[in-house]
Amino acid sequence: NFKFMKGSMLGTLAELFQDCTSESGLEVCEGSDLSLMFSLIIAGILKTVLSFSTVGTCVPAGLLVPSLVIGGLFGRAFGIFLNALQTQYSNSVLFGECRGLNLCVIPGAYAIVGAAAVLTGVTRMTVCLAVIMFELTGGLEYLVPVIVAILMSKWVGEALGVECIYELGIEYNALPYLDPKKEFPHAYATAEVYPADKKWRTLYTRGMTLNDLNDALEQTDFHGFPLVAGPNDNSLFGYVRRARLIDALHATARSHLRDVTLNTRVRFVDRESAAGATPAEGPSSPSDKGDGAATASGRDDNDNDN
Repeated sequence: NFKFMKGSMLGTLAELFQDCTSESGLEVCEGSDLSLMFSLIIAGILKTVLSFSTVGTCVPAGLLVPSLVIGGLFGRAFGIFLNALQTQYSNSVLFGECRGLNLCVIPGAYAIVGAAAVLTGVTRMTVCLAVIMFELTGGLEYLVPVIVAILMSKWVGEALGVECIYELGIEYNALPYLDPKKEFPHAYATAEVYPADKKWRTLYTRGMTLNDLNDALEQTDFHGFPLVAGPNDNSLFGYVRRARLIDALHATARSHLRDVTLNTRVRFVDRESAAGATPAEGPSSPSDKGDGAATASGRDDNDNDN
């Protein structure tokens, strides 16, 4: 039953954002400033340990509301500290703007700013979080300090590490993920990273025969083949998947075209051209540029390829 640890987190968060009045009766307004600060800081530390210990476990617990509550606890404690400081040194130059005001330092406002700062550090959200905080509080006057806190938290977080808590969890659990914000400058040629025991195999857009395609499929176990312009021209045309190529060859065999033999030349065309091909032109196999359509041209290897 420690203070600020019982009850729902949403209820605690709403209480942290409230201003203290003589009729409020809030738990966050009861007691001396010193005891409140101590309770808020201890509760913030405990919630931090308990909340972030659940990350990566099979426990159905989120991070959005706990992060807001943790930031609200520390922010409220800092606001109470500044309020006590202003009350003690009301004639100081630092608090010159507060002269003649009943309530100058509002701890609830610092709770809002603290909540936004902690959630930004955890999730690295910026514009989205500013909108969320505005929707939660409905106070336009807090928008500027919230945005400043979000930007500062974002910069500090990126100086310490680019990853947010979710990306760190993915990395910790060794799940496949390629972060678009990270750069991987590897100055290697393909030959340096390609397995030495595998033979490199490319297909040419023109000049290959059905027999060449069969050999490529039989001699390799690649999932696909890059398409280049020719043996002496490595201009990349596209990529054809192994399954598509097999389908195209099977379709050619089923077509029973009279002039098609193993020496018949094939050509690869893009997806749009393949879509308009007639049955007489042969089957198509779309590739990435696309997924080059293998089309039997109906000419033997001894014929000229126009």
